[in-house]
Amino acid sequence: MPVLAGLLDSLWMRTGPLIARAYGNFNERMAIDHHWEVLDALKRRDGAAARAAICRDILDGNEKMLEYIEMAQAD
Repeated sequence: MPVLAGLLDSLWMRTGPLIARAYGNFNERMAIDHHWEVLDALKRRDGAAARAAICRDILDGNEKMLEYIEMAQAD
């Protein structure tokens, strides 16, 4: 587990500044809604619904990040 923690720390250190700059491009409500969906699914013990909500959260965030990168490269 220490190897995984180190890898995640390293990844965060490299992506954190980009995420901070791109933050304005994200819809905060969208992210919060996904998190509520995950919590609701977990309360219902519905693993498939929790997994789907986490996937939507990641994919929507990825889409917004790619939009930001494209805009930043165009400037």
